[in-house]
Amino acid sequence: MKKHFWLFFLAIFLIFLASCSDNSSEKGKPYDPNLPVEATTFLPDSGGIRSKFVVKGSNFGTDISKIQVLFNGKNKATVISSTGDMIYCLVPRQVGGHNKVSVLIDGRDTVKVANKTFAYTVAQSLSLISGHDHDGRLLDGNLINARFNHITGIGALPSNNIIVFSQTNSEVRLVSINDNKVVTLSTSIAAGKPAITKDGTIVYAITKGLPHKIYSFEQKNLWAPKRMATQMPGVTGDIWATALDNEEKWLYFRDSSGKFGRVEIANPSNIQILNSNCGSTGNDGISYLAYNKADDHFYLSVLFYNGIYRVSKDGNTVEQYAGFNGFGGANGTRQTATFSQPVGLTFDSQGNLYIADSAGATIREITLAEGIVTTVAGIYNQTSNQIGFLSGDPLKSTFDYPYDISCDSYDNFYIGEYWNYCVRYLAIE
Repeated sequence: MKKHFWLFFLAIFLIFLASCSDNSSEKGKPYDPNLPVEATTFLPDSGGIRSKFVVKGSNFGTDISKIQVLFNGKNKATVISSTGDMIYCLVPRQVGGHNKVSVLIDGRDTVKVANKTFAYTVAQSLSLISGHDHDGRLLDGNLINARFNHITGIGALPSNNIIVFSQTNSEVRLVSINDNKVVTLSTSIAAGKPAITKDGTIVYAITKGLPHKIYSFEQKNLWAPKRMATQMPGVTGDIWATALDNEEKWLYFRDSSGKFGRVEIANPSNIQILNSNCGSTGNDGISYLAYNKADDHFYLSVLFYNGIYRVSKDGNTVEQYAGFNGFGGANGTRQTATFSQPVGLTFDSQGNLYIADSAGATIREITLAEGIVTTVAGIYNQTSNQIGFLSGDPLKSTFDYPYDISCDSYDNFYIGEYWNYCVRYLAIE
């Protein structure tokens, strides 16, 4: 039965392609605003992102700039061509499950494909980019042969590049997936999580210990480091991370003494302490910082207290956002969930928070709208000691102290591991 279905779909598809030009077709019937738009069916009825998709009906027109195919009313397919009664497109990223399909013509005529839904499958995988289990020899070279040591910071850059920091070895490395190579940018910068501009062309880092130095790495300069400041007067604690807000005029930080502040990028001597007691710090003071543009707040992980704070940009409001319920790996609401030494933080395009839960050996997600905590990769490190180097299915894969995480523009994730000495790639699509 399945074979006949696909032969049928292939036949329709080939007829459709034969009737289409390379862009917006000159053949077929143009859209007539005086006639109704009809969408009768679509093929196939299931698939994943960028699956080939055909909608059949009438009065679609041939101008693809005026045609939208929507899943659940908001996720736009990539429309390739139209004959007027058939639209050829590629399925967009969307929520997994059975989703409704509609067609919008010229911004005014919307019609749903009745009595039918598209079963969308979210593909997920965890893979190794570079490095090897517990081999910390610090070698450059191709992705297979390169080696890392304790990774404490990671950032996703344009063109499949990744910047990697190690406080332990004061090393900064550039990983180029397209060029299949790893190169060392510096051997004298001991920093943690970097801050990256929205366009991905500039990276900022603050060194951990005194005297705090501030560096920039610019794409136009082939990511060579440039020192912006040699000290940060009045800031005495260790700094594990820095972050930019939506205006990108200041570098924000929180040191191990609890000071939450910012440095003016154009004038690094201008340092403002916004809150001198920004949440509890714990014995080691390890905390990572990330900015969420979706709600215009900073989020702050506290390793020692197994929790995450939500901090207003002015530093005046500090709330316990998630965790602070002891050591553990329980999912649920953000108020009841437990974490195991959370460190690196990042946000996807929808404002959902992803956490490198280091001692738990997992990657956790907190949805922005519902505040629900789930495990998206790894197996919680309980008495069975589920740590390791296994890739594949994210929920069957294993980590060894994932320390930082960064989201790229396609909502995929790069993970730097402290004890596995490697860079991993988590594709939730």
